[in-house]
Amino acid sequence: MGGIGHRFSKENYRFPKPLIKIVGRPMLFWLLDHLDTKEDDVIYIGILVNLEKQFDIIQTLKMEYPKKTFEGIIIDFETRGAAETLFIILQSMEPDRLRRKTISLDCDTIYFKPIIEDFRRLPGNLNASFFFEDNGGKPIYSYLKLDENINEQACFTVRDVCEKIMISNHANTGAYAFHSASILKQFCIRLLDEAVGHSGEYYTTSIIKLMMDHGERFVGIHVSLDEFTCVGTPDQLNHFLKRLKTKESSIPVPRIRFCFDLDNTLVSHPFEHGDYDSVVPKLQNIQLVRELHNAGHYIIIQTARRMKTHQSNVGAVIADIGRVTLETLAKFEIPYDELLFGKPYADVYVDDLAIHALIDTAKEIGWSLDENKCDFSNQNQIKGFLSSRHFHTVQQLDNSIIKSSSSDCMQGEVYFYQNIPPIIGDIFPRLERVETNKDAGITSIVIEKINGITYSHLFTNLCLTEGRLLKFLSSLKRIHSSLPAELKELKSNIYANYSSKILSRFNKHIDIYTNLDEHFRKHSESSMIPSKELADHFITYFTSYEMSKCGQHNPIIHGDPVFTNALLTPDSRVIFLDMRGSLGTEVTLQGDLNYDLAKVYQSLTGYDFILLNKSDSLSTARVQKYISQLVGTFEKFLSSEYINAVSWRDFKIITAQFYFTLIPLHNNFQHQTQFYELAVKLYHASKLEKLHCDRTSE
Repeated sequence: MGGIGHRFSKENYRFPKPLIKIVGRPMLFWLLDHLDTKEDDVIYIGILVNLEKQFDIIQTLKMEYPKKTFEGIIIDFETRGAAETLFIILQSMEPDRLRRKTISLDCDTIYFKPIIEDFRRLPGNLNASFFFEDNGGKPIYSYLKLDENINEQACFTVRDVCEKIMISNHANTGAYAFHSASILKQFCIRLLDEAVGHSGEYYTTSIIKLMMDHGERFVGIHVSLDEFTCVGTPDQLNHFLKRLKTKESSIPVPRIRFCFDLDNTLVSHPFEHGDYDSVVPKLQNIQLVRELHNAGHYIIIQTARRMKTHQSNVGAVIADIGRVTLETLAKFEIPYDELLFGKPYADVYVDDLAIHALIDTAKEIGWSLDENKCDFSNQNQIKGFLSSRHFHTVQQLDNSIIKSSSSDCMQGEVYFYQNIPPIIGDIFPRLERVETNKDAGITSIVIEKINGITYSHLFTNLCLTEGRLLKFLSSLKRIHSSLPAELKELKSNIYANYSSKILSRFNKHIDIYTNLDEHFRKHSESSMIPSKELADHFITYFTSYEMSKCGQHNPIIHGDPVFTNALLTPDSRVIFLDMRGSLGTEVTLQGDLNYDLAKVYQSLTGYDFILLNKSDSLSTARVQKYISQLVGTFEKFLSSEYINAVSWRDFKIITAQFYFTLIPLHNNFQHQTQFYELAVKLYHASKLEKLHCDRTSE
C-alpha cells in the first residue's frame, strides 16, 4: 500500500484507497475477509508513514482480525513501484520467514477463491502468477505468454511476461507467488540496481522476467472473472458495487449497521421556522437508505429535533415532535429499524455537518494549533528531499529549487557550481542562476529540480542494495578523478576544517556543549567523556594528523557527501547536492580525500537514522547486519579504488569529530545527544583499534 490513490482523490473520495468503503467496509477488509490464510501465516503490510500515523491501520487490523498475524512495515518515501516496496518489506522479514513460500497481493484486488491454497499445493520449486482472460481490448494489465499444454501440476508454464503490452489475453490479476521470499529478495536486489526505465516504476513483472531469464520456473494459475474483482479505479469500484446489487451475485455481503441523521441529511430543515411539516425530502439520500434496507442492512435514524427547545428533556421532545416525525418518515417512505429521539444538540456532528476524527481535525474544525506544542518542521518539505537546516531556506518554484542563506554560508557552494568540471556535469543539478542581495547579505542559488529519492531514505528503509551503494561510491570516485593530478601543486590548506574548526565551533557554542555535559551527568548510567576533554582529544589528534601529513590532497572533493546530499534518479543516476566548495574561509574545490570518504562512513554509522527519527531501529540485529554488510562493501571499494586511504582507526576518529562539530547545527536536543553519543562511541572504537595495532606490532 505505497500510495493513497490519486485517481480516487480526484473523484472527491476523502479516504486513502485501502480505506475506501465498499458497502460500509474498507476495501482492505474485503481483501482480508476473503483471503484463505492459516494461523501460522504472517501478513506483511507496507504502508506509507503518513497513512499509518493518521489512520493507525496496523492496530486497526489487529483489532479487526485477532486471529491473524500482521507485521507493519512503515515506508517514509514514495516507492517507485511494487518491486521497491516488496524489497523494503523483505528486508524486515526474519530468516525463517524468508525461507517460506510468499505471495504478493495488491490491496485493491479481492479474491473469492482460495488462491493461497492453490499456491500451497504447488511443488516447492515452482513460482506462480495468477491470471484471467482479458477480452477488453485495452492493454492496461501485464500479460503472460503460456505453453499451450498443461504440465504435470495441471497448470500452464509461463514462457514470457510483459507489462502493458498484450502478448496474449492472459492478464495478471496482481497476485504473484514465489517459492521463497529469499529468492524474491535476491532478484529484487538485481532489479533495483538497474535503471527504473521509461515507465518510472519497478514492476513485479520485471522481477518475474529476470527470474525466468535465470532459470526460475513460473506457472500460470487461472482465475475466472467471477472469482475475483479489481477495485483499483473509481470505475472498477462502481462496477463492483453494481455487481453486488444483482440477484445473480453469489458474493456474501456482511450486514452493516448504518446510522443516519434525519434533518438536513434525509429531509431538509423546515422551510417555515419551527414547523417540521414543512420539510422536503432529500431524495438521493432517501434512495440510498431504501436500497441499503432492501439489501438487508440495519438502518438507524437519529434526530436532535427540539432538544435545544426542551433543554435535552427527551420525554418532552417525543411528546412535542414524535407524531410529526413518524408521519414524515411514513410520508417519504423512509425505512428504518431503529428511531432514536434525543440526539444531543451540538454545533458539529459526525453527519452532514461532520468532521472525521482521523482526517486533519484541526483543519476541518477551523482551529489553529499552538506551534510551540506541535512540530510543523516538515510541513513544507519538498518531496524526495529532507528538510533544510534552520540556517538555510529551500523552496520549490515550478521546476526549480531555490536555496538561500547568508552569503558567507553560500559562497563555497556557489563557487563549486560555477567551477564544476564539464566531465562530471551530469552528476549535479544544472545551475540556472545566482542572486545576491548585498544589503541583506543573502545569496540564493536557483538549480533545476531533480526527481529522485535521497540515499538517506533508501538507506533507512533498508532499500540500499550493494549495487546502489557501489553506484554512489563510483560516482563519488568520478568527482575525485575529474581534475588532472598536476593541479595538486596548487595546494590549499586541506587541514583547515579539522583542529581550527573544532576549536572555533566548540568555543562559539560552549553553552550547547555545557548543556550536553549536564544532561549526561544526570542521565547517563556509564561515564561520558566531558565535551572539553573530548574536544582536546580531537585537537591533539588532528594536530598530529596535520604534522604527519596524513591527509590526501586532491584537486576536488565534494566536501559533504553524506547520504542526505545524494539522490538516486528514476533512470538510476546519482545526483549530488550541497557541495561545500571551501576550506575554512577559502573558496576552493580542493580538499582531503579522507574527509570525503569519512563523510560516507558518517552515514554508514547511523547519521541518517537519527535525522529521520529512526534511531530506535539502529540497535536491532536486522539493521546492524544490514549496515555491517554495507560497511563491508565500502571497505572493499576503498581497498581497490583508494589504495592510499588512511586506516579504519583514522576514519573512525575523523567521523567522530564530524558528529562532535555538527551538534550546534541541529536544534533538536535528542539529535544532539545522539550525535554526541556516536562521537564518543567512535572515539573509543578508534582507541581500541590503536591499542590492538600497538600490541600486534610488539
